[in-house]
Amino acid sequence: MGWADRFWTATNWVLDTTVHAVADTMNTCGTLACTLGGAAYALSNVLPLQEVNASYYGGVHAVGNFSLGINITNLDYVFPEWLPGSYSNHVNSDTPAYNLTEYVSLGMVNSIGTLCIGSGIALKTLGVNINHWQESREERRYYAHSKGIQVSNPRLKEYLYVSAEAFSNSISTVMLSNAVTAATLYFAGKVFPDFTYPPNGKEKVYGEHYNGAVITEPFNVSIDLGVSNFTVPLYFGNLDVLLKKAVDAAVNVTYGGGFFFKPSGATQTPSFTVTETVSSTVGASAYLASNFFATKSRQLHSERIHEAEANAYTLFSSMK
Repeated sequence: MGWADRFWTATNWVLDTTVHAVADTMNTCGTLACTLGGAAYALSNVLPLQEVNASYYGGVHAVGNFSLGINITNLDYVFPEWLPGSYSNHVNSDTPAYNLTEYVSLGMVNSIGTLCIGSGIALKTLGVNINHWQESREERRYYAHSKGIQVSNPRLKEYLYVSAEAFSNSISTVMLSNAVTAATLYFAGKVFPDFTYPPNGKEKVYGEHYNGAVITEPFNVSIDLGVSNFTVPLYFGNLDVLLKKAVDAAVNVTYGGGFFFKPSGATQTPSFTVTETVSSTVGASAYLASNFFATKSRQLHSERIHEAEANAYTLFSSMK
């Protein structure tokens, strides 16, 4: 094998690998998009069944001193005074509960699901057709180089069967995703888990509204209230008074809160039984249809190979 043959062999390998990689990526993205689309439809069916509210806790405890420095300047006399003090307070409250549909539009969720399913079917169909075309190129090259047989290109009917297989497979993926997501949400009883901050911790509060973990952070507060002076007139003379005021305190702030989801009491429409029955029936039918179309495309592929081999044998026999 000369350098030219090695060059074209390497070039063909790079091109073949690149085409397969692009097609496989499109196929994978299409499958993920179909999965997300089916899950989105299941989510839109249970959003009205959930409501959310926020509850929170906040507390503060401060201990400190109010320092007052009294300086009678003309007598050079100082009276330092410290007045201790403390303050504590806390709040444990919540907000009214709102249905999730007031935050997330059902139409938007359904539109996202439709967009994902449509793009997923398109990507998956295009990906499998590119792969089929590339496999046909490699196969024709193999038969031509190794056996001297010219295999014909796939006919339109074969590509139609490949496309129908991809479409049916996509629908099966959508229905499976819808059924699994609907079942998970139904038995879990929640669309989303509760979100709290901090998510966990050793320090907890148990109140009327918020029950959960909290976090405490210490702060040191020093406030200089400034200097003031005034004169006190007395019968024997005036007293010049200079006041220095400041506050020093250690403050502990405790806080925590979160969003909590719970059933709204609404009735699911359509019911969970209907959703699972339809999803399972359509998904199973689409899976069987996918296998049928795959069998048909393989059958047409085998016919092309057999036809090429028969033509080559006939040509060889006529040359004897």
